[in-house]
Amino acid sequence: MEGKMKKNFRFALVLLFLTLLLPSASLALCIGTGQQMPEFWAYDLEGKKVSINDYRGKVVMLAFWASWCPRCMDELAYLQKNFAGANGDLVVLAVNQETKMLSPQHVEKLKVEVKQMGLTFPIILDKDFDAYKKLCIAALPTSIVIDRDGKVIYAATTYYTDTANSLKETLKSLGISTDQGK
Repeated sequence: MEGKMKKNFRFALVLLFLTLLLPSASLALCIGTGQQMPEFWAYDLEGKKVSINDYRGKVVMLAFWASWCPRCMDELAYLQKNFAGANGDLVVLAVNQETKMLSPQHVEKLKVEVKQMGLTFPIILDKDFDAYKKLCIAALPTSIVIDRDGKVIYAATTYYTDTANSLKETLKSLGISTDQGK
């Protein structure tokens, strides 16, 4: 009987842990819809400093990712297929999470991976974790859509088929064509 109680107790602890952990992933962002996107600075793959404010006047899709994250890679492939050739009002920016450890060799490896995946949108390196800190990014992948006025209109901290559909609908509501014929 005592062994069964220990087993049930362990099971209850695991369930409690999962219950507490999983919702936190969806609540990992400290920015929500309707809020103004704070300015953050990062670098492109060539080392040029860029600001999120450089893209004001356009719809911006931020995809926070890491190469070790399978769902991130699925999302990047989806974004390339569906939005990379969208009308000029949409800018897709893939913000890499691995930048704290980025040596020049790692940046070169990332460039090769990006080329192999056929990604044509900008890859941004958040070397100082400026964006991650200001937005409280704690789960990957994380997707954020910013409207032409710099307001967040979509934020999600995972990637599934229903996420892709929500993203597509959000962009359609902003007049962004999602039919790329690819």
